[in-house]
Amino acid sequence: MAKGRILIVKLLVFFMLAAFSCKKKKESKGYNIVGHIEGTPSDTKIYLFNMELQSNIDSAIVKNDEFVMEGKIDHPTHCVLIIPNQNKYADLIVENTRITFESTYADIYFQRKVQGGPEQGLKNRLWGLTGEYDTRYLKVGDSLSKELYMDEDHKKELIARYEKNVAKSKEVMKDFIVKNPNSYFTLNLLFRNRKSISKSTLEKVLANLDVPYSKVPDALALAEYVNGKEVELKKGDLFADFEGITLEGESIELSSLKGSHIYLSFWSRSCKPCRLENRFFNTNFETIPENLRLVSFSIDKDQRVWEAASKEDGIRWTNLSAQGNKNDSIVKLYSVQALPKSFLIDPNGIIIGIFEGYNEEFFESILGLIESK
Repeated sequence: MAKGRILIVKLLVFFMLAAFSCKKKKESKGYNIVGHIEGTPSDTKIYLFNMELQSNIDSAIVKNDEFVMEGKIDHPTHCVLIIPNQNKYADLIVENTRITFESTYADIYFQRKVQGGPEQGLKNRLWGLTGEYDTRYLKVGDSLSKELYMDEDHKKELIARYEKNVAKSKEVMKDFIVKNPNSYFTLNLLFRNRKSISKSTLEKVLANLDVPYSKVPDALALAEYVNGKEVELKKGDLFADFEGITLEGESIELSSLKGSHIYLSFWSRSCKPCRLENRFFNTNFETIPENLRLVSFSIDKDQRVWEAASKEDGIRWTNLSAQGNKNDSIVKLYSVQALPKSFLIDPNGIIIGIFEGYNEEFFESILGLIESK
């Protein structure tokens, strides 16, 4: 009898410890990314790049086409898997759950299949609606960046196809995010596209948000915008001064360039249109007027990422960043939510042009504004 009681006590202790162990494991649960990239060279290093922080947060070595990443994040986050030396990348939503990633090394972006949490599920649904347009404009954009066109007429045709598919993708995306706002993923998209959506529509979305999502930073920022509390520089305003550093560590204040026209462009390595703009300026650098100073401001928080992209694009003009969290304050100062975003500033420091997105015709607009002054 005593032995029976001892056995029961031991079993109870075992189950109590097991329950405690399970509870503890649940509390510390993070993301577990299990990946398979067919055809990857042995010992290739792959990075997990956090779009919100603009920095790498994890890495792994791919062996036999397989890799695993484990960690923890504060909330569902838009990230990109990057193989930097090969300029290969694919995006996904990282949540504290099991995530499977499958693709081919030859075409990691377009062949990707990602399964994870509910936020990734929403992203997959959106891709099902916009994928055909995104695929078209990304492939056309790649052809433009590599100058794979026969002549100027072919180039103009490619640009027209690029812009048409971008516009269609945005139209479908806006309808989707307005109808599905209760997620970190769609609220971020909603905030970044807030100016192309009526304030009355945004008011309705905010009024019907589930309580947990109404406190998300992007939702609070949307409320500020709808209520007219968002401070934003406009044409005719005096520019906002700031201090940045070059890749060589030299400090430069934007105001030190006054006296010439300044074209201030915000960009990042992961922004394809930004990279097209950089390469356009590199190719046409000799045609830029002497009274126009180009200033590229990278929002990448990892200097190695910024430096690699700058070399790839051939940036040979004023190339700044603030690095770390200081980037955020400058980005907020100029209300940059989507990239690229650029400002043309006259010699007196007055903003005379604001540009969002990229197409080659913008350069003619810049020259026209300069010549009219």
